[in-house]
Amino acid sequence: MKNESSSNIVIHKKYGIGKILQKRLGGFKVLVKFNDGIERWVRFNTIKSIDVNEERDINKSQESAVGPDKDSNSAYKEAYSVTDKHIEKGKSPTNVNKDEWFKARCIIESLRLGIVPQGYIQDFTIGRDNEIKKFEKYLLDDKPIIIEGEYGSGKTHFIEYAYSYALNNNWAVATINIDSQETALNKPKSIYRSIVKSFAFRKKNGGFENFLKEIAGSEKRIKLRDNAFLMGAIEIIDKETDNDFWEYMDGKTDTRYMGLPKLPDTATAANLYINIISGISWASRNVLNKNGLILFFDEAESLDESFLYSYYRKKRDKDFLKGLIGVVSNDERLLREYPATDGISRAKIGEETGLRYYGHKITINRENYGFVRFAWKLPSYLKAVFAFTPGSETVSNILSDANKIVLDYLDESELMRIADRLRHIYENAYNFHMDKLKSYDGIIGEGQTRRSIKGLVESMDIERFRCRPMIRDSLKKN
Repeated sequence: MKNESSSNIVIHKKYGIGKILQKRLGGFKVLVKFNDGIERWVRFNTIKSIDVNEERDINKSQESAVGPDKDSNSAYKEAYSVTDKHIEKGKSPTNVNKDEWFKARCIIESLRLGIVPQGYIQDFTIGRDNEIKKFEKYLLDDKPIIIEGEYGSGKTHFIEYAYSYALNNNWAVATINIDSQETALNKPKSIYRSIVKSFAFRKKNGGFENFLKEIAGSEKRIKLRDNAFLMGAIEIIDKETDNDFWEYMDGKTDTRYMGLPKLPDTATAANLYINIISGISWASRNVLNKNGLILFFDEAESLDESFLYSYYRKKRDKDFLKGLIGVVSNDERLLREYPATDGISRAKIGEETGLRYYGHKITINRENYGFVRFAWKLPSYLKAVFAFTPGSETVSNILSDANKIVLDYLDESELMRIADRLRHIYENAYNFHMDKLKSYDGIIGEGQTRRSIKGLVESMDIERFRCRPMIRDSLKKN
């Protein structure tokens, strides 16, 4: 029978290994502490239980290399790190302890799916030194950042590396996977929901819920007294919160909550949600002493698909993107302009920027606001990173002044370094020593990083199986 500690250990496709700490909503949501030290509320159907006491998948005739049993909690006290210094020619694996085996096994299982667990991104980021230096430099500018590369060049991996780097260097972060149907810029509430869902910051409890609780418990919260929305939420947290409140803050309801306004699900509400986001970023810097908030937009080339849809939807995409860029760039016009009513459409249009504003008044704690600005305060301390394929219409028309990082395909020598690193992790995962594969021909291919890694894992599986007498005999017969 599994003990309580091992039965609570799980793996998440994006966040890696963690331990269940708490459940709510009848177990539909669970609080998990992941390897990166952050506790996140995730849905139960997005995680998979792992048995720490699972027997190794090795021949019974092989001598076990597992060291003395340790407290299972140690499996995620420190992330397993493999660097070039571990890869020494001719060096055999020695005494792999249980923690290293468990983590190596989780890495291999993730790589079979073509993904790298978030806690191990830096170990598999090779050949990107110049691009990393540019990213670090560009974080000092008040401009959006574009990660540009062909399909398969590693844009998503680089975004994940940048996310991990930012999180570990005192930034709050959030990721948005752009989709022209579900998570589109012309659906600003969907963007807000995605930001809140993926929000993280380096703290004991690092999700959006705990971000607001940290602010509520800070003496510096007084700095938010002019932000009616966030201050209204903080005052509710002071009293007592329930699931309905957090559902509201997550953007999952269409009703008001106490004195807080209804969060409209309409294409023209870009200014409302960008204002909230800018307030969150400002608070992360001035209340919780973070550097600010970085938004990572993956699959941003989906923005170019808007030409397939109506002129109206395309205009709303541009309103959101231009408003967001304005906040990132600390455009002072967003603090001084007033919207004028268009004589034909009756829409509220910014006199200086031409941006469209939400056309209805907002009521917060019985106080009416005729319009809400795109920016709450400047500087906003907000950054935005977009991943695009080359030739994007959006980049050339709207993001032409952004800082750009171009990703080329990894060459064969860099893929070989990844292969050697992977071989070392594989040996620890299965207590199985192998020489370098006789040939990487047909496995490693320039421009096929993800495919190459999956092929390497499969090739190592075959090499391991060949060493088992029964399987070896079966392979010979075939």
